[in-house]
Amino acid sequence: MLGWAALSFGAGLSGCADEREVNAVDESEPGIAWEESAETTVVTLAEDAPMVAKPDAPPLLRIQGDGTVLVHYPEGSKHAGDYRGQLSQEALGALLHELEALGVLQFDADVVRERVQHARERRGPEAAVPMVADAATTRLVIRLERYAPSADAEVARGFEQRIAWYALDMDAEAYPSVEPLANLQRAVDRLKALAARFRGGRP
Repeated sequence: MLGWAALSFGAGLSGCADEREVNAVDESEPGIAWEESAETTVVTLAEDAPMVAKPDAPPLLRIQGDGTVLVHYPEGSKHAGDYRGQLSQEALGALLHELEALGVLQFDADVVRERVQHARERRGPEAAVPMVADAATTRLVIRLERYAPSADAEVARGFEQRIAWYALDMDAEAYPSVEPLANLQRAVDRLKALAARFRGGRP
């Protein structure tokens, strides 16, 4: 079964499942569709921190197609452990719409790295951001059954967006004029806040 959230979808997040169904939308319309299955991972957020994460450790956050939220904090971290929560289909659609509005689904890492390089050159060597050897690599994966950003865009079926960015928080802070990077950081912060919510705390 497919869940469908139109681009105008604006529902808020819910801490528990409810009985409301996502409004049906014709497949020819722009929007986001995902498989409503507990076996399908729709959103994955991981942070590969060399000093903390193990190579085979689960990611920080996974959201399944049925709305199941799986959270993992690695051993040695403040909130170490595994946590579980639930989003309604309406809430999952709203979250995906929020990520789409931040440009995550159309994020092009090569283009954004070029913009960062240009911003770095304009600032000059005296304003260079120091390299950090043990910063985390942020990895965000979104898998959709179907995605169309606009009415005149071709519908992408089996859509998958994979983003990996080393020291994202540092780059986003250093180059605020690079809007896609700043928005990616906002998206990651949003997902981290969701993870914190389901462990019963705050980031």
